[in-house]
Amino acid sequence: MILNIDIHSTDKKEGVIQNKFWWSETPNDFFVKVLSFLISPVLGFFTSFLRINTKSSYCIIFLSFLTFGVSFSVDSHLKRDDADYFLDGMWHRAEFEKITYFSLDDLGLYLLIGNGVEDGSRDVIDKVLKFLISRITDNYHFFFLCIAFLYSFFFLKSLRYLTRSKEFHHGLFYLFFVYLFCFSGIFGINGVRFVPAAWMSIYAIFRIFVDGNRKYIGLIVIAALLHSSMWIMLLIAICGLFLTKLIYMNNRLFMPFLYISIIAGVFTSSVLVFFATYLPDPFSSWVLNYVGGDTAEDGQGRFLEIFSFLKHVYMFIVAYLLMKRASSILLVEELRPIFLIMYIFVLFSNLTIGIQTLGIRFFGLTFPFLAYIWLKVYSNKKNQAIIYSVPLVYFYDMFYFMPRLYFKVLDIEFLYTSPLLLFYKYLVI
Repeated sequence: MILNIDIHSTDKKEGVIQNKFWWSETPNDFFVKVLSFLISPVLGFFTSFLRINTKSSYCIIFLSFLTFGVSFSVDSHLKRDDADYFLDGMWHRAEFEKITYFSLDDLGLYLLIGNGVEDGSRDVIDKVLKFLISRITDNYHFFFLCIAFLYSFFFLKSLRYLTRSKEFHHGLFYLFFVYLFCFSGIFGINGVRFVPAAWMSIYAIFRIFVDGNRKYIGLIVIAALLHSSMWIMLLIAICGLFLTKLIYMNNRLFMPFLYISIIAGVFTSSVLVFFATYLPDPFSSWVLNYVGGDTAEDGQGRFLEIFSFLKHVYMFIVAYLLMKRASSILLVEELRPIFLIMYIFVLFSNLTIGIQTLGIRFFGLTFPFLAYIWLKVYSNKKNQAIIYSVPLVYFYDMFYFMPRLYFKVLDIEFLYTSPLLLFYKYLVI
């Protein structure tokens, strides 16, 4: 059943909660979601996800994510031959426990020289946060709770741009849009820095290019202090602002540049390695670190490569179909700025796809903008098969890869234990 939503309605009807930009909700809906969450954060999450565009659903999802952050558990003493050695959370727990013994002077020195690296630490915020939390407690679960809060706040703020759109309705079709929008689940807090910083930047870009509030450029700068790759996001945002100022834009160039970016991406890695040798040492090491970064191996390399290829083909098809509508989209004042920033993301993703660490990360950042534009342009028209194919493209992630990762950092009791007990277990006992 499709709901008829008036996004400007703020009236209250008997037995129904009405809010601007939110779907209507009965007290019974609210009660079921709260009860489900109190039984299990997983049950609460899925109950809320099915009717995601209600205020209570957002609150329950937010609390479910915080419960995941509290329950996030890793060993800080694994050896190189251990199966879970690749988990970034393990290193962040070890660093938190090390910083617990720091004085303020020790922290300053650590930020300047890092672990013996001459250029010091480029990512500052996570280390400062570890230091501040360690003044209160040596329980690393508090740290991951804070990271989960950071992730959840900016992810849900960004998602609101999709779900509050008048084109977004109730139904499975629109839930696929939500999945497509979410380039990384809450497991992203395992890396601590990149995913929360990315959602900070994505929210800032929506604020800048949808709401026209350029002050949020400052939020991208803050995100860059959490993860240095967000300086690239800042450059992309500046390029986007420049493009939006162009009075005339030849939309016939969109397709050729799309093809050129794909071809050029094959050679990007080699070109960067060549030029890196002529850069000053801090910048040279930063570039070489990204170009030579390795992806995690889980023993399922062939399947991972196949489904990774499917996702790249999928992104190209979605981008291609949107570029075909470029001339009409650019005439819509509401869509023109965010369409241009999406186009820059697609080009950059294609150009860097050969750079393992950087390319994979920015490839994921493209999807929130693709999903948003597609909803605006195609949601009630042809090509709906593109959205219905999401479960096929993401089958490996949905049903195998990500569930395995989640249970590397969670106990099985997370599935059936009340969040109240989980908070007590990990923060109090």
